[in-house]
Amino acid sequence: MKLVDGAMIQLRYRFNAGGLKKHVLAFYPSPDLLEFQNDPELYENEILYADIVSKDVVTTPVRFDFDPEAFEERVHPMSHFTIGQYKNCRIAVSSALTPFRFINFILRAFFNTPYLEHCSDMVGSAADFPRTATDDESRELHLSFST
Repeated sequence: MKLVDGAMIQLRYRFNAGGLKKHVLAFYPSPDLLEFQNDPELYENEILYADIVSKDVVTTPVRFDFDPEAFEERVHPMSHFTIGQYKNCRIAVSSALTPFRFINFILRAFFNTPYLEHCSDMVGSAADFPRTATDDESRELHLSFST
């Protein structure tokens, strides 16, 4: 989906009879706000854009992948977080993410000002996916959340 500022969100889930087989969840921040360059007052006065038009913002894509078939202990976690386009940047995540967890993360992390004003009381109702992080991954720096 394309957001109002030009950023893009990708949600790809693959299921089979046994449950979740794979997912790719990505956020690609808007690399260029052409309209902002043409009419900056429009954005500077609008709270929805407060977090993205700051001069010190560097756009970096982020992605959450879940792929048990590619699992390799200490190299390729089943569920992991990737920052930027670095081939081997795989930070273990405790489990696959539901759409709610992913969208909530993107809104809080990248659109915090409007999130606090309009969405902070959102609550997910779907059950989380089972934990997949190994003991070794859990001992290292990793991302985790309570279910």
